[in-house]
Formats: sequence, structure tokens, C-alpha cells
Amino acid sequence: MSKDGHIHACAGAMHIARALHSAMRLPNGDVLVAGGITNGGHATDSVERFSLDQREWKQQPPKQKAAFSQLTVTLDDGSFLLVGGSQTGEASDHVERFDPIRSCWTTLRSLQVARFSHTATSL
Repeated sequence: MSKDGHIHACAGAMHIARALHSAMRLPNGDVLVAGGITNGGHATDSVERFSLDQREWKQQPPKQKAAFSQLTVTLDDGSFLLVGGSQTGEASDHVERFDPIRSCWTTLRSLQVARFSHTATSL
């Protein structure tokens, strides 16, 4: 138990190790991890969900486009936007939405200006 009273535990290994990924907390407490860069230095479209009840990682439908350093915005309906990022070090204009109820990705209209390692706020 930490000083602030929260309990922390190891989650086990993911199917694909990654860095510079996006992580989102789902309404039921599960965690969704999307994209990132692998140990081999390649962008990935891999998506994994950590089930709080089962204490294990499960692979999910992949993103439409591999990317790392994308930003994530949670929308009021519980879905997520993944915006921009990079596959090769150059900024991307790609935008996609994840629906956690249907576990599916939808590609949306591209950004006017490509970007990565940026921020955004849901208004």
C-alpha cells in the first residue's frame, strides 16, 4: 500500500512490450494500451486490455494505423480519440476513435497539420 492509501500490484507482462504508447482507463476500471514503439524500434498498431477482474492482458482489435507518441482524449460518451503520433519520426495527421463497448476503431477526418508528442484537452 502506498502512502496515499492506494494499493498497487504488478499487472504481468503484456503480449508486446512497448514505450511511447497511449493508456486509457475504461469506465469499468480496465486499462486499454494502444500503439507505441516496440523493443525493435518499430511503431505498433497493437492494442491490449488489462482486465481488472481477471488480472491479465488480452489482445484487442489493432488500431487502423501503427503509431507512437500519439495523444489520447477521452470523450463524454466513453470513447477515445487517438490523434497524430508518428510511425517513423515524422508527424502524422491520422485520427481514430475507439469504441470500448463495441471494441472497434473508426478512422476520422485527418488533422489539417500533422503532429506528434503534443497535447489536447476535451472541452
